[in-house]
Amino acid sequence: MSIGELGIDVNPAHSELLKVKPPPEYPPEEGRYLRGNDYSPVAVVAILAYFDFEIPEYLENLVRISVETGAALAGMLQTENIGLEKVIANIVANPNIRYIILCGKESAGHLTGEAFAALMKNGVDEKRNIIGTDAPHPTLYNIPMESIDRFRKQITLVNLLNEVYPEIIKKGVWSCYQEEPTEFMGYTVYDYGAFPEPPICTKITWKITQPWTYIEDEKQLAVIRKIQEAAKKLATSKTVSPKELAPKELPQTWYVFKDNLQYGPVNQSVIMEWLRDGRITIYDFVWTQSFGSSWERIIDVLILNSKK
Repeated sequence: MSIGELGIDVNPAHSELLKVKPPPEYPPEEGRYLRGNDYSPVAVVAILAYFDFEIPEYLENLVRISVETGAALAGMLQTENIGLEKVIANIVANPNIRYIILCGKESAGHLTGEAFAALMKNGVDEKRNIIGTDAPHPTLYNIPMESIDRFRKQITLVNLLNEVYPEIIKKGVWSCYQEEPTEFMGYTVYDYGAFPEPPICTKITWKITQPWTYIEDEKQLAVIRKIQEAAKKLATSKTVSPKELAPKELPQTWYVFKDNLQYGPVNQSVIMEWLRDGRITIYDFVWTQSFGSSWERIIDVLILNSKK
């Protein structure tokens, strides 16, 4: 198969470098990111350690400045499982991207940055768990191993975890697209061309919404799928009844724990509204008096109530 048949051509601005025209579906996954120069060799990932409705201005500035400086993609990463899977899917769809600059304050709840670095260093085990991380649920169950392996081969991680100063991130992006080797924060970087294999442009499969607990029981899987579909409806509709997601009545007074922050007390309708609006997800934690000293994930509470 020829280079042309693979959809690969040479960007006229760098005729000596192999550059790839991304497929029409690129980037395949939606998210909190901006798209910049498709031929750039660098993407920027800023850790999001806050509620979706409390995103600080400095993070939005980091994303905007990164794209303005020349990044191919720049966005926020919140979770060490589905969020990371989406990053992988978007990156391997564009072989021009050879570096990821990881920045932003670490998430004390998810340890997303640590999980990212561990993935690059160690890979995953046979159950798709990222090796060598203390993150609570570092399982990449919804994405092919081919994409995980390709991601680790294609990308060099520039680990600036906990760095939030925009001028440093700008310097990093600039350094990555230089034609000659350039020293930056202990890394030697430059644009050496696209990864010499075709793009892998596929969406994550969403096999289950709680990938860190692989479930083979068909009845429990059916419950999870029902909750997943109801959650999707809540995310796109203002009229879906919360009872579709929680078929049995739940206790009325709740506290929510997300990214090391506690919210509440709130009632069931507020929790369902936050789910619908994307402020929380079904794998964030909740507590009510009957739980004693334990916090439970929302999806586990819903599964339990659906069986009553």
